This record gives sequence, structure tokens and C-alpha cells, in this order.
Amino acid sequence: MKKNHVIVIMALWGLTGCDRLSLDESSKVKITFPSTQTLSSKVEAMTTSGDSRPVPTGFSGDRPINCYIIGASGPEESMRRNVCTRDDGTMTPKHIGEWVGGVPAGGSITMDVTSGKDRVITVVGFYAPEGTCKDFKSTSGPSDLMSKPYILGEVGKLQLYAGEEKKVDIDITYDPEKWFDSCDGPDFPDDGPHDGPGGNVIPTKLAIHKDYFPANTLTANTCSSFGVSLRDNENREGSLASETVFSVAANGTPLEIYNSYDECSQNIGGYSTAVIPMGARYQDVIVKGPSSPGALTISTTILSSSAVLANPTANFQNISSGDKGFELEGARSILPDLCYPYNISRRYVTGSYDYGTSSAPITLAPSSGFTVYSDSTCSTPTNSATIAPYAKSVNVWVKMTGAQGQNTLTLSGSGYLSLTQSVYRGSGTNAPWGFEVRGHRDGPTRGQCYNSAYEAILVNQYHTAVLAPAAMEVNLGPVNTEFFADSGCMTPTSSTVSLPAGQYSLPFYIKTHVSMMVPLSATSPGLSLGLYDVNVRGPLGMGANNIHVSNYNGVCAKSPYGTYCWGNDNGSRILNGASSMPQYVSPAGVDWDYIKMGSNFACGMTLSGEIKCWGQGTQGQLGNGSTAAVTTPTAISGGDYYMQLSVGPSHACGITMSNVLKCWGANSASQLGDGTTTTRLSPVIIDSGTSYKFVSTGGTHTCGITMADDLKCWGNNLGGKLGNGTTTNSMTPILIDSSIKYMTISAGTVSTCGITLPGSLKCWGENSFGNVGNGTSGGNVLNPVEIDTGVNYTSVSVGEQMACGIGDGQVKCWGLNSYGRLGLGGAAGDQNTPVPVSMLSAWGAPMQVSTGSGTTCATTSNRVVCWGEGMEGELGINTPTNATSPMELIY
Repeated sequence: MKKNHVIVIMALWGLTGCDRLSLDESSKVKITFPSTQTLSSKVEAMTTSGDSRPVPTGFSGDRPINCYIIGASGPEESMRRNVCTRDDGTMTPKHIGEWVGGVPAGGSITMDVTSGKDRVITVVGFYAPEGTCKDFKSTSGPSDLMSKPYILGEVGKLQLYAGEEKKVDIDITYDPEKWFDSCDGPDFPDDGPHDGPGGNVIPTKLAIHKDYFPANTLTANTCSSFGVSLRDNENREGSLASETVFSVAANGTPLEIYNSYDECSQNIGGYSTAVIPMGARYQDVIVKGPSSPGALTISTTILSSSAVLANPTANFQNISSGDKGFELEGARSILPDLCYPYNISRRYVTGSYDYGTSSAPITLAPSSGFTVYSDSTCSTPTNSATIAPYAKSVNVWVKMTGAQGQNTLTLSGSGYLSLTQSVYRGSGTNAPWGFEVRGHRDGPTRGQCYNSAYEAILVNQYHTAVLAPAAMEVNLGPVNTEFFADSGCMTPTSSTVSLPAGQYSLPFYIKTHVSMMVPLSATSPGLSLGLYDVNVRGPLGMGANNIHVSNYNGVCAKSPYGTYCWGNDNGSRILNGASSMPQYVSPAGVDWDYIKMGSNFACGMTLSGEIKCWGQGTQGQLGNGSTAAVTTPTAISGGDYYMQLSVGPSHACGITMSNVLKCWGANSASQLGDGTTTTRLSPVIIDSGTSYKFVSTGGTHTCGITMADDLKCWGNNLGGKLGNGTTTNSMTPILIDSSIKYMTISAGTVSTCGITLPGSLKCWGENSFGNVGNGTSGGNVLNPVEIDTGVNYTSVSVGEQMACGIGDGQVKCWGLNSYGRLGLGGAAGDQNTPVPVSMLSAWGAPMQVSTGSGTTCATTSNRVVCWGEGMEGELGINTPTNATSPMELIY
């Protein structure tokens, strides 16, 4: 099919904002559409069963795509407030925020788009009879005389700045399979049967709620979230025609509100207010729990709203991260006089279940009108339950009586927190209307099993749980998520599952391959679709070890879930392709200890000590006896097992289990150290008869530490980077700083640093930008000089004209600061002495630091952070950008 283009010109300007949790910049986007005369495509036929709406004939013919809608979306809730779907649930829901249209072919339109990052502009088109393509916001929506809408194209990952003008081409293609039925949300008020009664809800209060475990809690000194929603007196969510601005307090003390868990964990920003945007129904509020555990009264203060709203308080607890408690698993709103099944489980507040070796007696304290039963007919009331040894939960049943409103159940037991959960006595009848999806909003790790259940809950038109009158099929989504019946993800299920008669809840577990956010969905034929956005963490969100930054814009790290790489894929060294997010290194089944990348190849060492390489091999850098490229990890020649590996731009070295040093690859500067300048296609022994315990490959030189703790270097000596007092190259290893013993060494591009056995840091080599760190800039330093005297160093990494190390428990960097590679903040220049990296202490004590040509990464016990150059994705944060301060890898 022929592709055509939509021209998007963006002229942006800034607006004055207040201190609030919202974006206060807008972008004016002008869209120009091609005329019907310039569009051509083969006629596409599409059959639809029982659908009276016309089918387009492509971009030509008697029913051409000739009417357009433009949508803009982003990661914020306000930019995802509308959702477009198919009635049969076979489409991954498409979220959009602002939209304009319809616009006839050949026309143009201007729309305001909220400025920010990760903006996506989507083009939707359909056939409209002459004269019917018009502004659907000021008139009724598309009619049955028009075709279904089709997604024609989109452009994403746009960063929209104030004061900028840019032109963007969007390829548009008519694909007859990319249709949808309708869009729901606050900006689609006339979408008929797809809107639930919530569209007519008139909010009367601002409700505070945290429904997922541990319910109604914050965790001391830890980032947590809860929801603040607009609701009516029947507890239904609604929206307002203008934004609602509010502040939040705990026990009367204002809480700072953060844009994301990332910013909260870094203590970046912090706002005094939050906003429920116009047309939205709720806002997730991210705060940091107070330092002292205890009872909390969470309150809101409404600062601006178009309605008179009550703002009731909520009783929370501030708990410790090591605590555990009981959770009532089931519906949060039920009908009176019906018997509802529930589970009571025991869990750690971190989310994992507690399979204790002893039984767990539970004391149940329900409020008036709330009764717990021990049997499925709700005949035997009980105020206690017991979870058996090695079990995670026990079944109970609940019946609600009395007046409509909120009821509570307090669950307590020896060794467990006393937690109170709310169950609302809802309204309506036991007639199914649709589904809701519930569970942890922030939890799953991309590509990994998440051991906390999500639920699809059958509800009536008032969003009260109802019991299925008969068994019904439920379709779960999205399509790129795997579904399981157990918390270990050992029993896969299809995306179509059965809800038994008499039940209302369908629990399921997920393994998602979606980045950043997964829109979980549940639907059944004839019922309304339930959607629930879940934040997805990356595989390095809980930390990593053995992180290595390449001098050529790439990074690899070993996490508890496996080994991942990201950044530039030059030479196919990442295997799975270039990525701005960590990608799992296949093939599955290879248990890597670590992976290091050169300029166009990579080598990894397995836990068993094998070295395997892949990528380009023109200079023998793969070590397999050939110069051919290799696309899968292939063992180097020789059959040895190794204890350490170091990779340079085009050469590599390793130390065998018997402490023999071997090197291979490019050798034009004698960087292999074998006394020649001959390229070696297979590993060759270096410095025969000398036992080595550590080696570091630089750009065109190499250094190693012997078993006697002596330092030797060889290869190119430009700028004095060998450290022997000259600038003369050496074809074989020569002793450096002969009276000093070394414990580690790092050879960079133009300079070298090592740590002596007492923990002193010494550096030498070319010093144009202060990269030797001795307080001067310019010239060459031909012999090792101690820097940062009096500081005990445990780690050092030298990159391109800069270096970083860990001294006295701090990450310090020095040298060239282009692209913010020193991590000192936006205003800092080059540094000729070690300077602590800004804000890094927020993540705890550093364990490792690694730097390359312009990027630096560090690890703590449970975090991975990167900073510096990132336009090729080497920061691993999903957005190609440079960062002058550390950024946490959470995606």
C-alpha cells in the first residue's frame, strides 16, 4: 500500500504556572492534510458481520478515507483520559488526551497540545459522505452514515518544548484491520451506549482511597501512592468541566507531592498541590511516608474547583517496610443481602505472600451492618479465621445489611499489623453491566512474573460488584501480556477465561512485555470494557551488579532477572537491536556473569568461566580464529576457562583460571603486548611466566596487575598514559611505579588511574581537561601522582577524558564535563579534582561505578542510575536525552 504524509508543524509557547502537579505549558500544533487528489491506494475490501456502516475503499474509490481526527497522548493521566476500543475486546485499547476533528481531506487545523516528553500524535481517518465531515466537538459525533474509524499513522516520543517550532511528517497508510468502534471518556460525551452512568455523575466529594495492599497505609520514609477521586454520594466516580486543585496533609502536616516514583525516590521536585484535570475522575498522588510509624489522618484541602465538594478525611497507618499484615481480597463495593466470597491472605507489605510454617489466627472486627461468615451460604457468622501452616489464605464470606455507605473490617493477629479495610454498601441491582480491573498500580517488572494477583470484577451500572447469573467468558488484555492462574506464573491461561456462576471476581497473574505502562482490560460480549493502567518497572528497577559502560555509547548490567544491555547497537553488539531501555541478552539459557561491549562487538563471561563474543570480527576481536561477523555468542578459541575479562574498542584480554594473561584482536599500537603489531584472531599468551590477577583494556593501551600486586602497562603511550615517565610506546608489559603495590587499575582513552593497596588513588596521562584529577589542567602527567589525598578509594573507572571513583563511600568524578558526564548538575564545568556526584546519596551507598565516552552509571544495593550523554539511549531511561544529574533506571 502506498504511504502518504500528514505535515505537522508545531509552534510552542509557555504559560505561567502555579506550584501544582500538572504541566503548565502548551504547544500549538498545526496539522495539514493531503487532498483526496494526492492520495491513492489500492481498493481494500473488508467484510463486517451485521455492520451497516459503509466500508472505506482506501484513499480512492467511491468511499475514500476523506475525514480526519487528530489525537495527542502522553504518559500523564490527563493525556490518557479517553480510550478507543473495539466492542468485541480484540483491540489493545488506544489512549488519547486532547483531540480535534473532523477535518476534511485537503484542510488544516490547529490544536493545543500539552507540552512535555513522550508525546504521541495519532492520525485517525474514516469515510464521511459529502458535507458530513465537521467539528465533532461542537456537533454530534460521527454517524452511522460514516465508516468505522481507522488508525492511519502516528509519530511518537516527541519532546515538546516552549518556544520551539518543528515540522514532523507522519506516514499514513490505510490498513483495513486497524479499525475500532468507538471512544469513551470525558471528551466523548455523545458516544451513546459505550458511556457508563459515571458519565452523568455529579461529584459531591473528594474521596481518598488506597484499595490495594496494604490498604490505607503509607510506608515510613518510602514512596507510596493513593488515589484522590471525584465521587458522588453513591461512591461513583465522576468528572468536572474544570480542573480541581488540592493539597494533601498527614496529621495536619502538609505532604510534598511528586510527579513520579522516580522523582520521589530521588527527592527531585516536590509540589505543594496536585490537580485532577478537567474531564478526569481521579489523580494518583505520590508522597513519601513520614519517618515515624503510627496512625495517620490523611486530609485534603480544596484550593480550586467548579463544584462545592466535601473533603472527608481517611484513616491511614504509617508502617515499616519489614511489616506484614492481613488483606481482605475481594470487592470494595457490594449489594446488600447477597453472600459474597472473599479471601483473607497474609502478606508482607512489600507485596509478597507469607507462607508461614505455623498457623495464623485472625481476629475480625467488622463495623455495624457488616457480617463475616465461615460458610458459602452465609449461615454461620464468625469473628475469627485461621490460615493453615504453609498456606497463604483462608476463605470467608461476607454479607452487608443496613444503610448505604462505607463499612470497615479490621484484621489483626499476633505478629501482624492491625489493618482496617473499607467495603462500601453499594446500590443498584444484581444485573451485570461491565467489568472493573483492580490490583497494584505500581509493581510488575517488564518480562517477569508478578506474584500479586489482579482481579476482573463484574459490576452493575453503579460499579457495585454483582454475582454472575451464569458462567460467562471474560476476555483479558492487552495482547502483549501473558496471563497465568498462579502466583509463580507456572500455569498459563489463555486471554479468554471463564467466570463461574455465582462468582464476581476473576483473579489472574501477569507477565507483561509492555514498557512503562500496561492497560489491563477485561470485557465480556455485551458488557462494558474495564480498563486499569498499571505502571511497569524495568528489570533493573531493583538494582544490578557488574555494570559496564562502553566507550561507544552502550551499557550492560546483570540484574536478578538476567543480563541486559542498551544503547547503540553498532555491529549488532546488543543482539536484540538498539534500545533506549534495557533489553534482555539472548540466547536464553546462557547464564552470564557480565557482558562488556567494544566499538562494534561484545564479549561476555559466563558463570562457568567461558568467554563468548559476537558482532564484527574484522580485526580478530571475536577471538574465534576468524574475521567474519557473528550474530550469536560464540566461544573464543582455546577452550580455556577464565576468571576475568576486559574489552577495549577493538581488542580484548582475559585471565584464565590458572592466572595466565591472554589477549586478542587489534594490535596496531601493540596494545596486546605480545611484542608485535600483528592482529591476533585467537587469544595469545602475554608476558609468559608471569601470573596475573587483573587486566584493563584502554583505547590503544592495556594495563594489568600481577599476582605479586605489581602494575604493568603496554601499548600506545601518547600523553604518557603508560605511566613510565616517557611518551614512548611499549610492545610488551613494563613495570610501572615499581615501589608501589596496586589492587586495581583502569585504562581509559587518554589517561589511566589505579588504586594502591592502602586505598590511595593515583592517576597519570594526558590532562587537557583536568582528567588526571591533580588540580591542574593541560599538559601531560608522565608518572602516577596521588590525587584526592586522604580519601580511601575502593573503585575507579576511567573513560574518555574523564574518570569516576568511589572514595569514602561517595561517587566522585573529574575531568571533561560535556553532556553532564560528571553528574554535577547543569551549571558545572570541567573539574580538575574529584567532586561528589549530585544527589546520588539519595539512593544509598554506591557499590560500583563505570564510565565510558560520555556516559556514567552507578549501582547501589537496590538502584541503577546513569547520567551524561544519552542521545543514543545509553542512559536506559526510555527517552533519548542527556542528563547532568543521575537518572534512575525504573523502566
